[in-house]
Amino acid sequence: MIEPKVFSVGQINRYIKNLLENDFILNSLLVQGEISNFKAHSSGHWYFTLKDEEAAINCAMFRQAAMGVRFRPENGQRVRLFGSVGLYARTGAYQFY
Repeated sequence: MIEPKVFSVGQINRYIKNLLENDFILNSLLVQGEISNFKAHSSGHWYFTLKDEEAAINCAMFRQAAMGVRFRPENGQRVRLFGSVGLYARTGAYQFY
């Protein structure tokens, strides 16, 4: 019997991160939902959850992108966001950027 190759957690997360970043659909999409758990970090990054009646996804908007937003996001606000799905490899959590 052939022994299966053993992978580290880091190798798996990097592999999945690469898959997500190179997926045609997930790399450039428009998502609609309601903002919840909004937090403006002292670094200028914004973190929040985007949800609808069926599911939720964690979101991160980095300082440079947040500076271009013309309104201050609030919990309960319905929005359409353009971005991509990626993986934060350290925790293995996927999110919308």
